[in-house]
This record gives sequence, structure tokens and C-alpha cells, in this order.
Amino acid sequence: MSTHKFKTHSDGYSYDTRNSIDELNFSSHKCTTETDPLESEDNPCYNNNQIINIRRVYLFALIGWIILIALYKLIPPSDVIEAIILFLPVLVFIISYVSVPEITYKVEKYMFKANLLTLGLLVALPLLNWIYTNHNENRALFIKLAATAIIFSMVTLIDVWVPRDHLPVVKHIKSVLQTMAITLLIFGLYRFFIDQTQENNMKKEISTSI
Repeated sequence: MSTHKFKTHSDGYSYDTRNSIDELNFSSHKCTTETDPLESEDNPCYNNNQIINIRRVYLFALIGWIILIALYKLIPPSDVIEAIILFLPVLVFIISYVSVPEITYKVEKYMFKANLLTLGLLVALPLLNWIYTNHNENRALFIKLAATAIIFSMVTLIDVWVPRDHLPVVKHIKSVLQTMAITLLIFGLYRFFIDQTQENNMKKEISTSI
């Protein structure tokens, strides 16, 4: 036997409120992912369309990274360590491209917990201050690298409201930007310290020769 819920309004009439209550319950259920039985932590995360779109993200990211380091004239690298640093995003993007179909909900929740903005600022801002107080021929490059890394990190904080099926694509775009940002900071730190070491050695050699 079903029970009807009525609400009496000021006009003296009673109205059946079942539909509105059911609609509220339905909408709240749609927005709650924890009650979705399909989202077991060990199940694959993405459907075929999502896999295709995410793989496109990593293909464009790979091309974009090559264009970026070419524009900043980071290639050819000065030594093996610089080559390894510049190759890191390429390796990460290739591994991610291959692994997309096997990513589970547990992996996705673990990977998207980190926020690199604080780390980026802690590294980039002292680096910028140090660069300004030192006269170095590559100062413009260091400023570009640090500023680009900060911008990429800040862009990852922008919330883009998209349908649920497209949400993983947004997450992976943010992951791409974070990877590029941290790599630029690592490269900038390494190049800056190498240049400073070489400059200090030259000063010592000049002082000893005199």
C-alpha cells in the first residue's frame, strides 16, 4: 500500500508532493559518485571514448612540449643531465598514453591528490629573486622558465565545469601542465646552478692568475 504525502498551502488546497521529493532524491543520487556500483576502486576508469580523448591529450602534450623547448632554445641540451630532464615529460606522456585503458578508480584518486602550485612558488620565487640579484647572460631564459612554470601551475587551479564523461580529460590536461611546470623548474634550477658554478670558477681562476 503506497502512502501519499500532501502539503496544505495557505489557499486551503492540499497538493501531492511525491514528484518533487522523488526528483530531489533522483538529482542528489546523480551527483553522488559514491553510490555508483560501477565505480569499484579496482575497475577500469574510462570508457572507449574517454580513452581516445585522453590519448589525444597526451599526443598534443608531446607535440606542445617539443614546440615549447624549441621556442625557448633548450635544444640541443648542454649535457646529458639536461637531456634527461627534457626527456622526462616525453617519457611520462608515453607511459600515460599506453596506461590509460588500465587506469582504475583507485589509481586516479591517488594520482590527482597533489597540488604543485605551492611547490612551484617555493622554488620559483626564490629563484627569480636570486636571478635578479645576479648578473648572468642567461637571466632572460631563467625568468621565462620560472614564469612559465608558475603560470602552468596556476592554470591547473582553474575549475572547468564539464559533463561527467569529460571530467577525466580535464584532469589529465591539468596533469600535463603540472608535468611541464615541474620539469621547467628542474631544468631552470640545474642550468642556473651550473652557470653560477662555471662563473665562480672563472672568477677564481682569474684571481689566482693575478
